Amino acid sequence: MYWEVGVKIDSEAGQVTVHPAALEQSKWDNAMEHALEMAQALYPKKRIEFLYIKEYETSDAGSC
Repeated sequence: MYWEVGVKIDSEAGQVTVHPAALEQSKWDNAMEHALEMAQALYPKKRIEFLYIKEYETSDAGSC
């Protein structure tokens, strides 16, 4: 599983992909918080807005 978090930095929209390994708990709200904190750390003087979050399931290797 992983999440794509849409963010807007000033007037530029973009997306951050978050994998569970980067999180303390593998939940959508932790993924959203992680993405927003990352954007704020990279662009501390910019306005950061949350746009959306999408969750994707990944298939395990070797399963049918």
